[in-house]
Amino acid sequence: MFLATVFSTLYFLTSPLAIPTSLETIQQQHLETAQGRLDFLNDKLTPYITAADQLNQEVVALSKAIKQLSAVTDHKKILSLTQELLPKMDKLKGMLYVLELAGSVDEDFQQLDTILHQTEPLTPAQLEVVDRIATLCNSVDPAK
Repeated sequence: MFLATVFSTLYFLTSPLAIPTSLETIQQQHLETAQGRLDFLNDKLTPYITAADQLNQEVVALSKAIKQLSAVTDHKKILSLTQELLPKMDKLKGMLYVLELAGSVDEDFQQLDTILHQTEPLTPAQLEVVDRIATLCNSVDPAK
């Protein structure tokens, strides 16, 4: 526990020189305010979830189409549809990880006020929350 605190302190002291920290990402997205959180949910997370749902529907439709074909007579069509299906499944797989992160966004946002106003070093659990929120922000941001 002590080492985690020391390393997290060192991380926050040295990382601004190299890359933006998770806290900087949270501030850039204005998640320290209720309006910023609402804007994030409405403008970024909801469209991402909608896109994931649409992609899932496409995967399901292609899967059903393949299932209805005959392996004996429709080999070329099955191959063609499979080649169309595989990249969509790969993309959806990556999106599912982000959707998993989004599953705890409400709980994470509830902890964020305490974390942002805290003066002592963050605990490993708090670092996880901050990193999870930053990862979610970076994952659903269409500009990145």
